[in-house]
Amino acid sequence: SFQNSDRLSEALKTKWVRRLSGFFRCSNEDKAYYASMEWNSNNFHYLECACNLYHILVEDEIGTSFLTSDRRGVLFYDIAHEIESILQFTTTITTNPNNQTTTQQITFQNNFKNSVFRFYSTSYTMTREYFTLLGRLTNTTNGRKIIIETKILQSILSCIKYRSLDYLNRLIVTSLVFTDHGYLSKSLLQTYSNLSKELP
Repeated sequence: SFQNSDRLSEALKTKWVRRLSGFFRCSNEDKAYYASMEWNSNNFHYLECACNLYHILVEDEIGTSFLTSDRRGVLFYDIAHEIESILQFTTTITTNPNNQTTTQQITFQNNFKNSVFRFYSTSYTMTREYFTLLGRLTNTTNGRKIIIETKILQSILSCIKYRSLDYLNRLIVTSLVFTDHGYLSKSLLQTYSNLSKELP
């Protein structure tokens, strides 16, 4: 059982866990197989596999080290980075719509089109289930530590300010409210409710 630290340590010395974690990477690369899968019931067992895998890893000191330092293990840091990227794009376009050169506009537009959390991906691929996995992570002490270190909550709260990201905000809140026992979703729901009538 990988819930035994010695066995987990042995597994992490092989390529198997790294390859498995690489399968779930939060990226638009060709090897990000999970993120590009169609969102349907036939693929939900992959989500369950991910939840079990990362629960085991986050509960162990060796596993936590893998999740915070190995390039194939830093899934939650990658999720945070992708949220921050789409937030940065939205902030720039919203606050300086007329102050961008043509080249900058094209760059920003391409970045948005390639974002993991663009509208299409969060509507039709397993990408949308990263937030279910994120909610499950908050049910452990070490998982909450990773949430704090990645500053995901701050980025999500910033996303709520923008109506253009409403599709993402609704998905995040809905996914978390059923999985995180209020750890993240309580403050998100309050903020979302307060700002819903004032979104730009």
